[in-house]
Amino acid sequence: MLFYNLVYLLLCFFAILQIFVLLITEMTSTHYNIAIVGAGPAGTACALALREAGLHVALIDKSTFPRDKTCGDAIPGPALKILRKLLNTADQEFDQLDLKQRIQSSSVHLPNIKPIYIHWVTKAYNSPRMDFDNFLLYLVKKYTNTIIYEGIRINRITHNDIIQIEGKDLSLTCDMVIGCDGANSMVARSYNVDFQNNIKNSFAVRAYYKNVNCPENDNRFYLLDELPKGYFWIFPVGNDVYNVGLGVLTNEIKGKKTDVKAAFQAIVQNNPQISGILQNAQLLDKIKGFRLPLWSRRQPISGERMMLAGDAAYLVDPLQGHGIDKAMQSGVLAAQQAIQCFATNDFSATFICEYDEKVYTQIGKELSRNFTLMKYVSDYPRIVKMLARLGTNETVKKVGQKLFYRKKN
Repeated sequence: MLFYNLVYLLLCFFAILQIFVLLITEMTSTHYNIAIVGAGPAGTACALALREAGLHVALIDKSTFPRDKTCGDAIPGPALKILRKLLNTADQEFDQLDLKQRIQSSSVHLPNIKPIYIHWVTKAYNSPRMDFDNFLLYLVKKYTNTIIYEGIRINRITHNDIIQIEGKDLSLTCDMVIGCDGANSMVARSYNVDFQNNIKNSFAVRAYYKNVNCPENDNRFYLLDELPKGYFWIFPVGNDVYNVGLGVLTNEIKGKKTDVKAAFQAIVQNNPQISGILQNAQLLDKIKGFRLPLWSRRQPISGERMMLAGDAAYLVDPLQGHGIDKAMQSGVLAAQQAIQCFATNDFSATFICEYDEKVYTQIGKELSRNFTLMKYVSDYPRIVKMLARLGTNETVKKVGQKLFYRKKN
């Protein structure tokens, strides 16, 4: 009798355990129409653009916000223009962002040549990505019904007729996935999208300083003789804090054992243009490095039930190195394509590749042109210096303004 009672108790225990496992699975496994992977500018813009689509949307990020993102922190005018189109309260909300700096000009500095200043009509700002990205996610939380998963690192994405996304303490399915998860995109890798043979990269380092001897409303670019295929920058981000960095083309340092952080420190200490500006400056944090995935030519950025946006699609401007505005623009385009997919019940690669065409037409052509210009700038520095000597001419300034920011708002 004791044996049968023990067997009975064990059966009851395993039955209860099975029910418990099923309940936990039900709590952590959910189906969504769209899963957006990555809550940076591309992912948050995508979520905002989907807010009135009537779709069940999840937004997943490996970090818990606010989180730092190594970047130059420039927020071009077109990024704010996109935000205004997404939200009619965008300006009022943006006014509440504490750490930001209005930028009224950009200047290019070359050795022994008078700086070239370009004054912007478009409102542009700088803001640390820790603050700006957290602000964008706040807007998603406030204005959408998006289910947000923070601090979830995705371990696996499988896809057939339905997409399965698995991470620690998370398992969900979705009809479509939009990869906004940066240059090392898990979504891109899961769909075997390989940019390495066709797309160029650059590597940059960034540090924050206080007490920098620079104006608070000018973004400075330095083209230095010791760094012919890169540039040094000093960008104010508000409250007397400056983003100071150095970026170089990856193919310039590949195989040469160039330590970019060491090169940055050498320029800060020894370059006559830079050392005086930073002489009394206080370094606030570690010098951090990051990779910039530069657009150079057209490349597939979608597939069946999948799209890539922002850095995951290598939409970084090769000439200026910024990508926030392009990320937001591509996130909106991905949302628009997703809405069409659900309206027509067509999730095929053939239909979704319309997104590729829109990205190329509205973003890629400009980036391809800037890639060509970047190559001329890096390969023919003497021509750049010659043009710089003409930089005081108002016509040259207007051409430069049109070249860098053609759209006004």
